[in-house]
Amino acid sequence: SDTVQITINGNSYSKGKDFYFYRGFNDTNFTANSIVFAGYGIDDEKYSDFENINVKNKVVLIIKGEPKKKNKYRLTGNDEPSRWSKNWRNVLETLKQKGAAAVFIVRMDYDLPENQIRISHYMSKPVTVLESNQNSKSQFPPYFYISPRMANDLLFSSGKTIQELQKSIDKKFKPQSFEIENVSVSVKMNRKKEIKTAENILGYIEGTDKKDEVVIITAHYDHIGKHDTVVYNGADDDGSGTVALLEIAAAFKRAKDEGYPIKRSILIMPVSGEEKGLLGSQYYSENPLFPLENTVADINIDMIGRIDEAHKKDTNYVYVIGSDMLSSELHKINEQVNNQYTKLKLDYTYNSK
Repeated sequence: SDTVQITINGNSYSKGKDFYFYRGFNDTNFTANSIVFAGYGIDDEKYSDFENINVKNKVVLIIKGEPKKKNKYRLTGNDEPSRWSKNWRNVLETLKQKGAAAVFIVRMDYDLPENQIRISHYMSKPVTVLESNQNSKSQFPPYFYISPRMANDLLFSSGKTIQELQKSIDKKFKPQSFEIENVSVSVKMNRKKEIKTAENILGYIEGTDKKDEVVIITAHYDHIGKHDTVVYNGADDDGSGTVALLEIAAAFKRAKDEGYPIKRSILIMPVSGEEKGLLGSQYYSENPLFPLENTVADINIDMIGRIDEAHKKDTNYVYVIGSDMLSSELHKINEQVNNQYTKLKLDYTYNSK
């Protein structure tokens, strides 16, 4: 089993009860006699926690989230969060670029019962990560989510609490970063690892005058399987998308054989590892068979095998997600072709989520 030991000033802490962590970094062992408190870990033109502090080769303590006042986000001025809390990777990427050695991220809501249940469930399950990531220079520094109680133990010698610091930052909208001295921190991590293999399956139909451009059509052929005592057989998620790929591949191949060639090349790619974190898609993105700059679109098919409650009376529908987020042209083409041929109801309910 995994062995993770964190001590602060000689006190030990429990995985799950006091801290947890995600995949994305190697096993680590380090000690420190000082750490840096860096607010929310934000480096924005409107507000930066790094104005007067250097975190290179330092253990850094930050708060998860961003400054707020009266339920309004300070950076946006409204109830919409900025990119700094919408995507936690932005903060970790900033800390990586600034050379942080390790990061403790305080979750102020750590002790809420629903979070404790979620954390306990997560920590009891093994995680899966691409082996290539374990030796990648792009990986983040070691980072741990911790409770406010644990954060206050880190802050003890400063005479300040994490609650006071957050309140001050939110009220003044000014960074409160500083170095915490006279604190002893030790982390020892040794995770049990097992190497497993999985495969993406690739089928290629070459185009004609624009054959160097590629349209990829994907679906994931892995499935959840068993979750506790419940069995998920995967017929819909995503056996339905996988068999749709086979039908699409057969149709395009037959069209080409019968004298109706396609201009762009098509790559039919059932991917694996989707339920473990989009691993098959990530692997292809990092190791593309065709240059990504020549890939004009990826059309992904997922869960088209059943009718939901909202469409019981009108079953000729499909949810379209993301078509106008990266390409307005793709969105228009999709609607034009649908109106001319298939005439399905295009439901954009999830397009903004």
